Parts: sequence; structure tokens; C-alpha cells
Amino acid sequence: MHTMFTKAKIKWNRLTRGMTLTELLVASILVGIVMLGVASFSIALKHIQGGTSRSALLAMRTHAAMAKITKDAYATVGDATNPGIKERAMGQDRSICFRKDTNDPSSYTDDTWSCYYRRRLGSSNNLWRCTEPTPPAKVPPANLLECNNGGTSDLLLNLNNNDYFTIVTDTDDRLEYIEFTFTAIIDRSAAVHPVDNPLYTLVTRVSPPGHSR
Repeated sequence: MHTMFTKAKIKWNRLTRGMTLTELLVASILVGIVMLGVASFSIALKHIQGGTSRSALLAMRTHAAMAKITKDAYATVGDATNPGIKERAMGQDRSICFRKDTNDPSSYTDDTWSCYYRRRLGSSNNLWRCTEPTPPAKVPPANLLECNNGGTSDLLLNLNNNDYFTIVTDTDDRLEYIEFTFTAIIDRSAAVHPVDNPLYTLVTRVSPPGHSR
């Protein structure tokens, strides 16, 4: 009877003695490994989500900029002898302007211009839109001051390409169409990366109906 009681007591002591230091260390290490895996997955997931947001934002800005320039291009009025499109492609800067009819369709003298100006400086290659009518003396603008005409300008995109438009004419120098190519990037000074620094390209052709050919 005494032997049975002793064995039961030993068994009970083994069940109630708790964890040893070695067991506690092993359990802590296992928990740490699990938590490290969870943290790594969470960081990777947040990184992917951030990259997706950057790509979506870049695409939205590119489409918005393309919508502005194509709208102005479609509204162009002019003819072969008096084009409603003027471009400047000298040095680091490049600009293009579109003439808009205002009151008298038979005259160009009262019309206004909408201009787009690309300013390349260092690692930046920004595309601006002139938000105030530019006087004919400043069409096309040679610098940002001429573009905003003392008013304000909208910064549209940071382009990764220099030639963002091409004017195509026929053998008689009559306008056929304008091709716009926007290759936008988050940071032009950094390498292209699908998550951290995405690149987005959008191409559109416009043949202005108000520019007689």
C-alpha cells in the first residue's frame, strides 16, 4: 500500500512540477521563430500594397495628364498657312501649344493658347501645363516663367522620356496627327523597379478636327 502511494505521489509531482528552464528556452525560441515569420510576411505584404498604390497613382496621374493634353489638342483651330500648333524643341526644354477659338471663328486674333512645357533639370524631367492664356509673343514658351505668364502652372508628371510628342505631317506639310507618349516614373533619379519605382507608358494619337488639312 505504501509503495502504491509513493508511486502515485511521484507521478503527481511530475505532472505538477511545471516547465524547466530548458523547456522554457525551447518554447521561447519556437515562439520567436513563429513571430518572426508573421512579422516578415506582414512587412512583405505592406511593401506589396505600397507598390500597388504607387503604380495605381502613377497610372491615374498619367491618364489625367493625357486627358488634358488631348482635350487641348482636339480643340486646336488653324490651317496649313497659319497652324494652330506651335512647338519648341531646343536645348533641355521642349514645349507645345494649341490655339483655341474663343468668339470669332473667322479670326485667329482673339484666340487663346494652351501650352505644355517640359523642364528638364538634373534628375527631374517635369511636364507642366500653362493654366493661364499665354500671349502670342510667348508661344511657344521658352522657360517656365513664360509658360505660367506670371500666373500659375500645373505640374502634371515626372517624365522618363524626353520626346513626349511627335507632329506628323504629309508631303505638303499638312498636319496628319499628333502622337503623345507619356512615360511616367515616380523617381527619375532611381532605377526602375516594378514595386518601389514603377514605370508607366501611355500613347495616344490626336487628329484635331478644327485644323483644316
